[in-house]
Amino acid sequence: MKTKSTFWLLLITLLVAGGYYFAKRKLPTTEETAERQKRVLDFKAADVTRMEIKGADRDFLFERREGKWFFARPLQVRADAGEIEGILSGLEFLESRRRISERAYTEAKLTLSDYGLEKPRASVLFRTPRAESTLFLGNEARQGDALYVQVKGEKAVHLVDKFLATRLEKKIEDYRERNLFDFRAEKIALLNLRAGDKHIEISRTNQLWRIVQPLSARADRDKVEDFLRRLAALRADDFLSEDPAASREYGLEEPAEEISVRLEKEEAVHTLVFGSKLKTDDKKIAARVKGQNSIVAVAAAFAAEAARALNDFRDRNLAPFASGDAREIEMRHRGATLLLQKPQNDWQIVQPEKLAADSELVEKLLTRLSGMQIKEFAADVLTDLDKFGLKTPSARVTIRARVADSAAANAGTNAPPAAVAPPILDLEIGKTDSGKKLTYVKRADESSIYAVDTADAAALPKGAFELRSRVLFAIAKDAIQAVSVKKGRSAVGVAKTPEGKWKLDESASGVLNETAWQRLLNRLQRFEVSKIQGVALNTYAKQRGFDPPAATISVTGEFDGKKGVQEIVVGREAGGVHAIVWKNQLLIAEITREDFQTLTAELLVKPPSAPSRAASPSHAPPR
Repeated sequence: MKTKSTFWLLLITLLVAGGYYFAKRKLPTTEETAERQKRVLDFKAADVTRMEIKGADRDFLFERREGKWFFARPLQVRADAGEIEGILSGLEFLESRRRISERAYTEAKLTLSDYGLEKPRASVLFRTPRAESTLFLGNEARQGDALYVQVKGEKAVHLVDKFLATRLEKKIEDYRERNLFDFRAEKIALLNLRAGDKHIEISRTNQLWRIVQPLSARADRDKVEDFLRRLAALRADDFLSEDPAASREYGLEEPAEEISVRLEKEEAVHTLVFGSKLKTDDKKIAARVKGQNSIVAVAAAFAAEAARALNDFRDRNLAPFASGDAREIEMRHRGATLLLQKPQNDWQIVQPEKLAADSELVEKLLTRLSGMQIKEFAADVLTDLDKFGLKTPSARVTIRARVADSAAANAGTNAPPAAVAPPILDLEIGKTDSGKKLTYVKRADESSIYAVDTADAAALPKGAFELRSRVLFAIAKDAIQAVSVKKGRSAVGVAKTPEGKWKLDESASGVLNETAWQRLLNRLQRFEVSKIQGVALNTYAKQRGFDPPAATISVTGEFDGKKGVQEIVVGREAGGVHAIVWKNQLLIAEITREDFQTLTAELLVKPPSAPSRAASPSHAPPR
């Protein structure tokens, strides 16, 4: 029994304590209570659904509908939400500097007339779902930064900050919403521009913008969206008239230009028409949103946007693809085909022969192609391809996002459509206009002909040598068996003994320069050049720098498991360039000055002389 009584006593204690705690949480603090007691009005601005401002020359009624503020009197237009919310917030937190009771001002032999409140200069009424309040504004106090107010139904007078009168005594246009449109730019799915007989239509699908009229073309996303952001944010500089009959006066009966948009998932079209420039200010032009009476003035410069040329909205990126998506590149030039593939991480040359490609150079090529800019829109209606050298293109570049299953195709099997890699770029190269320094090109998937910088077109490789790996050969250091360096009539040969030691030819007059020799060995292990110039002609020996060469180096050893010899002819400096010829594949390439010095360094040094014996006094020669 005692245990049960203790339980109930403990439960009651907890319930009382909990109730006190939660009640305490809901109660305002002492500071909050003091603050609220200073306030003239007791309401929350967020609850207000209606506000009325009256004065000597104003009678404005505002209503909140679906979270937005509108004028209900004297116009039926949108109100500036920021301005209205600012007034309500100021009223909610309006504090009384001094409260003057009826008894106090009566004893002072003052009346409401002395405070300007018998016939108030202005009043503001606001309504919430639960109540309605009115505040009257009277005279300014002597100190100048305050005025007297009174709440309807109360006898007391309050002295408050003067800012309230400033907010409540503005002109009607100060309370009007100046933004012409009430939507966000990112919601626009269709844009139409009309200027005279010109019409441009631009449509968005899956975040991609395309020009639909007067032709089908890619649109520049940044330019279109920048224009739409400025349109959505366009504001009225002035409110000119609410009279529909004034349209003629402002040139809006037959607008010179118009801009219309349609939002996604909506059928309604929002249209802005432009009239004539203002006689009082030619930097402004009359405009009106269709379906509204308000005629406003906006910046004349924006009206000119409706008359922009078609090409101003076109995408000047010739091939805006992600270079990382490329897996196959096919280039045809004058009957020759260069095919590169990237089955895994590295690029390989497949045609005309299988070679390791220089992945860095290939990625640079892709970056250049994906960033190539259209300098001129040469033609949109194709009538004469030969005029641009595109009837029989001089070159063609095709980039695919996957490696084609060529084995299945060659076998004649019924390979599924997925086996054929769809191109992400198929570009034909035409003539060059040397005067303009432009080259004409055409994408296979587009009807237009473009002109690009000739330097970009010329950068496309003409042969496999331009993209092949710059590592001509590689060999492990212990796989080198012998090295011969010939300079003019002299030659130095170094061979490895069965014991694995390096030995000079017996004909060598000197000893091996170990520093120069080790540098040469290290360089020959991975023979990489800085640039491959092309195929060396058999007459290369007569070229500048090779007549005669600075050195000829032969390397004997096991290359990729097979015994062989690699031969390098090192040219002399010519025009600031150091070149070599790789005789195994007759390739001519460039090397750095440092590599030139390593390949041509002297391998022999004179042997140290033996110490001479000092002459003894007893064996001095006779006088």
